Amino acid sequence: MDCYKFYETGSINIFTTIKHKHIKPNKNNGTVFNENTPLQGAAIYIGSSLIGTTSDKNGEFTLKVESGTYKLIISFLGYESQVYELNTLDYTEPLTFNLKEKKYDLDEITIYNKKREKGLFKIKVNVLTF
Repeated sequence: MDCYKFYETGSINIFTTIKHKHIKPNKNNGTVFNENTPLQGAAIYIGSSLIGTTSDKNGEFTLKVESGTYKLIISFLGYESQVYELNTLDYTEPLTFNLKEKKYDLDEITIYNKKREKGLFKIKVNVLTF
């Protein structure tokens, strides 16, 4: 396929032909789980780029990239992210990722009502884990 590029440099105009070879992107498939439960809406993307996709209701995804090696990041809100080194030349079967829930420990919090009425009081809640 020929591609034409036009350059304007002051009073001299340059018109060049550039040959591009057609590169077919590799289709990489996979599934994202949490303990055998598919995760819908997990983000699967190439680090430091705008190339990515999300998993469907079955946790499945397809990511099309050119041949090469990429740092694939798999993330979902409330779960620990995973980083996977994807080499499209070695890719032979669907990828499977099992994300683990992230544990959050919160410090003590105090809940109170600004309007003081009879019967309302201050409540203290100790460390919450979810």
